[in-house]
Amino acid sequence: MNCGPSFVFAVLFFLAGCSGPQPPTEQGGGAVVVEPRPDAMRTRGWLEFADLSLRMKSSGVAPRGSHVHGWILGGTFIPEGDVIGRRGRRPSGRILTPGFIELRTRAFVRKENDRKPERPYVEGLQDAETGGFFPTSPVHYTPRQTAASSGN
Repeated sequence: MNCGPSFVFAVLFFLAGCSGPQPPTEQGGGAVVVEPRPDAMRTRGWLEFADLSLRMKSSGVAPRGSHVHGWILGGTFIPEGDVIGRRGRRPSGRILTPGFIELRTRAFVRKENDRKPERPYVEGLQDAETGGFFPTSPVHYTPRQTAASSGN
């Protein structure tokens, strides 16, 4: 059998495709993430309170109003720092509901509910018309554990 160069090339191309990295299967394989939140999967950004959107710093746009900087990991927000922009000023002529925004999930919790908000959160007013949020407090983080005193 006389094999031409195009036949040899086609066979080599087929074999090279079969020997490369394989996609994950039900039996295992693929990438294994050993850290709960690897730095490579996080993006710097901020939470914009006007529409509760997450914005990436790499987009090149600046925050438009009240916001808090932090990290974006998928749909989760990990805040760093405090609320920047107007805080505490109640807008007039709107239907506002007092409550809290849980920053990690951007879920709104009404103040009259028995459920306490998950930390970190910001207290404020939700606009019933736009769904936007007007912060009236700083970010409430989980209290830090204090070291036990050495017994003075």
